[in-house]
Parts: sequence; C-alpha cells; structure tokens
Amino acid sequence: MVIRVRKKKGSKEIAEYKTQKYILTPTDIEKADRFDDDLTSVIQDIEQTLLKRGISADQRRRGEALEAWHIVGTRINEFLSRHNVEMGDETAFWRYMYGRSPIIHKGKPSGKTSGSRNDFRIACDMAKYPLAKLKRVGTWSMWREVLSISAFRRDKRVRKWAIDKLLDFPTKTKNGIRPFLKATVRRLDRIDTSVLTECELIEKLSELAQGKKAEVLPVDAPR
Repeated sequence: MVIRVRKKKGSKEIAEYKTQKYILTPTDIEKADRFDDDLTSVIQDIEQTLLKRGISADQRRRGEALEAWHIVGTRINEFLSRHNVEMGDETAFWRYMYGRSPIIHKGKPSGKTSGSRNDFRIACDMAKYPLAKLKRVGTWSMWREVLSISAFRRDKRVRKWAIDKLLDFPTKTKNGIRPFLKATVRRLDRIDTSVLTECELIEKLSELAQGKKAEVLPVDAPR
C-alpha cells in the first residue's frame, strides 16, 4: 500500500507518498488519500473523546494516561480492521502517527523511535486487554515497559505469562517490576521459544517464579 505523509514546506503543506513500490499509479494515490482522510477523521474523533472526558495522554498524568492511550489504541485498532497495512509499510505507518495530533502526542519524539517502542503501536497492543485488567498491572509507563520487550512480542505466550504474574505483583511501579522483566528476558536469551510446547515453555518460566534462576541472572535492560 501507499501512505500519504503531510509535510510543511515554508507556509504550505505538501503531501508525499511513502511506499515500497517503485512506481505509483493514480489508483495507488487515490487509495492513499482515502486511507489518510479516514485516519484523520479517526484522530479527530479521538481528540474529541479525550477532551469530552477531560483526560490526557500525557504520561505525567498517570491515572489519565492509561485510560487515554487505551482509547487511542481501541480506535486505531478499529481503523486498522477496515484498512490493510502491508508488512513492508508498517514502520512508515507507525512513525507517521507521531505529529498528527498535539492533543494525543505533542510533536515527534527526539531521535529515532524503534517500532517496538512506538507509543501508538504499544497502545494498540494494550487496547486488546480490558481497562480494568490494565489498571491491576499499573500505569501507562509500566505497560510501555512491558509491551516494548521484544521477547514478549515474538511469543505472546511469554507475554501472557508475564502479565499474569504482574497482576499479583505487590510493587506497582516501573522500577519495582523491572528486575522481574529483566530476569524473564535473560531466562529466554538464545532460546527459540517457538519450538517449545506450552508445557516446556511454562516449565522454563516457572523457574523464575520459584527463584531458581532469577537470583543468578545478569541484569540487562529489556530488549
């Protein structure tokens, strides 16, 4: 597919079309325009919802940010159910979500944001869980930490196991859960979990819960 990107050139706004294709056809451009117009409408609807509820996606406002990003993720998931974003265009799509709404996210992040740490992509993953369950784990910043870990993205069974453990965690802070997340990542280092059965995977992860491995694992940042 083709993604239309709006850019400022002096006092004017111009449109550029991003795609993996070598040649753009009029049909490609027409589809990109419809896609972008629908996305703009969705973003405006999100803005109105946030303003009406009086909540902010600013992560400094902890209680509000979780609910706000859940709304963002829910609406974008609905949008994506109507539009197919091809795998080769996903990076451009998620990056382009930044800068479209100062109400949702002010400006663009400094530096290059990896796909796994894209706030909008994380919000869409997070929105697959009920808001009540999200609140039992913690704040938006905590969910950003959990859902950006590549080991959790590669195997959803690992992610489910970790989230189930976090539901009963006594410490509901990002710093409090970080040692557990780091130890989980280290336990699975150099292991292709896709070849493990459910029982084999749970057996390896259970070693963490029993304290057999977590105490001796080196602590590195989650990947």
